[in-house]
Amino acid sequence: MPVVATEVENLYRPAHELNASAVWTFSAVASLAASALTPGMPIGVGVGLCGASLGMAAYRANQSWRLFEAKSALAGNSFWLAPTSYVDQEIKNCKQQLWLGLGFRWTTKHTQRATEIQKYEMEGLLPPAWALKLMGRQHDFSNVKGEPWIHGLEPNEKAIAIPWDHAEGNWNFFGTTGAGKTRLYELLAYQVIKKGDVLIVFDPKYDKDLRETLIRTCKAAGRPDAFCEFHPAFPERSIRIDPTKNFSRATEIPSRIADILGGAPGDNFIAFCWRVMYAITAGLLYVDERPSLKKLRFYIESGPEPLVELCLKKFFNQWSPGGWEDQVKAFEEKIAGKKFKPRMQTGTPRQQAMVQVYHEVVPVDSKIDDVNGILSVAEHARDHYGKMIAGMIPLLTQLTASPLDELLSPDYNDYADTREIVDMEKIIRDKRVLYIATDSLADATVGSAIAAVLLADLRAVAGARYNYGIPDSTKIHILCDEACELVTPPLIAIMNKGRGAGMITYLATQNFSDYIWKFDSEDAARMVIGNGNNRLCLRVVDTKTQQYMSETFGETTITSTMASMGSSTRTEEPGMEFGGSVTNAVKEQAAEIFPGYLLGRLPDLHYVASISGGKLFKGRLPKLVHKNV
Repeated sequence: MPVVATEVENLYRPAHELNASAVWTFSAVASLAASALTPGMPIGVGVGLCGASLGMAAYRANQSWRLFEAKSALAGNSFWLAPTSYVDQEIKNCKQQLWLGLGFRWTTKHTQRATEIQKYEMEGLLPPAWALKLMGRQHDFSNVKGEPWIHGLEPNEKAIAIPWDHAEGNWNFFGTTGAGKTRLYELLAYQVIKKGDVLIVFDPKYDKDLRETLIRTCKAAGRPDAFCEFHPAFPERSIRIDPTKNFSRATEIPSRIADILGGAPGDNFIAFCWRVMYAITAGLLYVDERPSLKKLRFYIESGPEPLVELCLKKFFNQWSPGGWEDQVKAFEEKIAGKKFKPRMQTGTPRQQAMVQVYHEVVPVDSKIDDVNGILSVAEHARDHYGKMIAGMIPLLTQLTASPLDELLSPDYNDYADTREIVDMEKIIRDKRVLYIATDSLADATVGSAIAAVLLADLRAVAGARYNYGIPDSTKIHILCDEACELVTPPLIAIMNKGRGAGMITYLATQNFSDYIWKFDSEDAARMVIGNGNNRLCLRVVDTKTQQYMSETFGETTITSTMASMGSSTRTEEPGMEFGGSVTNAVKEQAAEIFPGYLLGRLPDLHYVASISGGKLFKGRLPKLVHKNV
């Protein structure tokens, strides 16, 4: 039979020790008075009794003070404004670890206290307002959201600091609107920038406070030129990003766009689109042109015939310099006279003639795959071709419509355009801070497409870092707000394999249900966010999220007491007319270590986090205050 501890802590009961302290204090005074007023009593006896009584009074007063502190802590703390100088000192004290405000390690005793406190009315537990004000505690609760007593279950808070190598397991943030996610981003971004790492922020809704924090922090860190911004609503101040620059093989570019298109494995439409994009990409590279989204759209939508002409011209000049023009003219005359049906039904007569020369005159051994590929696309039946690429045209249109035609397909030869051109590899190499506002509130479809194509480029960089090694210890932090809108195959791949490339992802959303809606499956949602080893939850009102987080936190065992009294009358035994009984029972029961419903009662900027392999923390965050920046 298991042994159950019989001692149950209760910090919120009436302070009976205060009465005992008063009695002992009276005893001390009485002892001195008695020794002074009683003739013949040695003064030493009175002094000794007085000292013993004062010692007991102090002991009982200390016990009472502990209860008073515990009750006053339930009032919580006022809104916390922290100057960046204070944060810098805290980080220094924590030996350059990730600082997440103040709080404590949540253990079974706090679960026990949370259970016990439900038995009382909070108004009856808190000290008077004047006493709270005197102690520097919150005393006006008229505008307070949530339940401050949750954090007050531990009167002694301290800095919560996480080793950076523990943070590399990816993060999931949850928090309803107004709970404090932006303040969390600011605190995280401030430390990443000061650390000298790369920070890439995807913000669908354009949070001006977050943007300004990034700018101010870059200045404060002595890196004012590190900040750059991509925003389609403000193209004049936006940088230009080339998402197709980084690749080691021509297959990578079509694979990125195919990932964005989605579709089931083996989907014939996706496979056909991939083949078309690969043929065009290979053709562009063959004629020494830089692939871009704009060029892909042009040759896919308008037809690849101009690219066919460029490829064949280069090929003929290498295969038979100066001797191929007459052959093309001869075939061109035959086509004009309609003497035969050309292999390529579209394009100009000259283009058709060049294709005919390639097929009928060039030996098989001399032909090359890059030219064969682009010809196979050009010769495909136009009606069937149009049907097969119908799903790809809208995506390319979204990514190349004005002003994205300039922002995502920059012209390297346009020297009049002074806006900076970057790519993800350059952002990482130069240790930049990139703020990407996808403007999803104005256009959700295009916003999602922007994020997807940039994440695909980021994944390509991760692959290169895997293959060719990481040049230094710099980490790449990828912060995704409203992450359910951004979760695509490229982002999932980064979460799965990005750690080896020095990448850390932070996915933030309001509810776990957002992921379920995104994937139309709870199992799929759990699989995606299961890539994050660390979870931080601000206030959430969604019961699914509360349930998911409480499952993540796990269970513990708490104790409860049960008291009973009974009386009885006895007539069968002489001399035993009455009987009575008093019973005190202590039992153990399983409980959620952090009850899910309490997540819906957290005040603003308060959080519960499971970090470093399941360690549970209850903390609170400040609002950063930048001075002289």
